[in-house]
Amino acid sequence: MDYQLTDERRSAIEKIKSLEVRNDDIFLFGYPKSGTTWAQEMIWLIVNDLDYEGAKVFIDERFPVLDSVLFRGNELHHKLELQCYSNVIGFVESMKAPRCIKSHFAVKYLPEEIVNGNKKPKIIYIARNPKDVCVSSYYYFTNILKVIDCSFEEFVEKFLSNFYWPSGNYWDHLFYFWNRRFEENILFIKYEDMKKNLLGVVREVSQFFDRILTKEEEDKLVDWLSFNTMKNNAAVNHNSLYGRDGFIRSGQVGDHKKTMSTETLSKFNDWIKKNTQNTDYQP
Repeated sequence: MDYQLTDERRSAIEKIKSLEVRNDDIFLFGYPKSGTTWAQEMIWLIVNDLDYEGAKVFIDERFPVLDSVLFRGNELHHKLELQCYSNVIGFVESMKAPRCIKSHFAVKYLPEEIVNGNKKPKIIYIARNPKDVCVSSYYYFTNILKVIDCSFEEFVEKFLSNFYWPSGNYWDHLFYFWNRRFEENILFIKYEDMKKNLLGVVREVSQFFDRILTKEEEDKLVDWLSFNTMKNNAAVNHNSLYGRDGFIRSGQVGDHKKTMSTETLSKFNDWIKKNTQNTDYQP
């Protein structure tokens, strides 16, 4: 894969950094394959008064991904010919409030008005156990994008060396928002909590956005966000984009146990221990 920061990509990133942020914006951040598509659907429905009819529109048109600015020449995106891919900056700028916007970018590439604190949009960060992130990423790159051809063990070495440009270092990505989680406009959630107690996270996010849902509304939303429903929801699956099934694959917590050898697991655990020692974060 090509991770070079070309002049064209540098120019695209500068457009993201200079994006004019609104205080009523809603941003979702998370490392790739951390459950951001799942969180997108949850957030969009909560802030749009559970508009299930509107939710039939492709998720990236409702909740555009800033990262698309780097892939204007991507043949996959050309298949759909959507402005949210071909001109994501213009698309975002034309959106009505509240704008829901997502990115996997490293902090240094995010809109400067967010990083410097000049604007205070609502921000949700979703984290996932890096071992499951690694496994999900491997299958995404090999089976869906088909852009790498290497063993899983070789991929792990790349992952542990923070190859994931433009998202950068997994821990830098996560700890920037973990350390800001007590700020009024920031909510930090975990993929594992959504799997264990989806209703609890739905209530936490609803409260964050000052929304009150009835029990019936909560039950319907939790059912809509269930794995089986999401897996069969064409508006979130990206099947038409990639031309194949599997974007939403297993969704299981601890999926890495099926793939990682004892040696690889030990290596990953040492990496996690090294990066979380002297912190209060538990993956």
